[in-house]
Amino acid sequence: MIGSPVGSLVPGGVSCGVVVPFLKSTLVTNWVGGATMVLISGPTTWALGKVFIQHFETGGTLLDLNPDEVREYFKAQFQQGRKMATTMNAQEKSEVPG
Repeated sequence: MIGSPVGSLVPGGVSCGVVVPFLKSTLVTNWVGGATMVLISGPTTWALGKVFIQHFETGGTLLDLNPDEVREYFKAQFQQGRKMATTMNAQEKSEVPG
């Protein structure tokens, strides 16, 4: 239960709270911070969702989730989510009028 909020808040906080101010100070536009957040928060949320789906479909409950047992599955799902986020980000950039 804690992983879901933390998984979506921490990457967002890092990208908005650390990356964006740094980039602003180096005169880079704000969209870079948004792209960073998409490339971190999206895959994290995707992977957490997939972990919980798998856990619940195999009869698990909130009380018996063992993070050590799902670590490798989470990593694999995170990579899949990262590929999807990268593709979506590239599509969005190509749709922006020049």
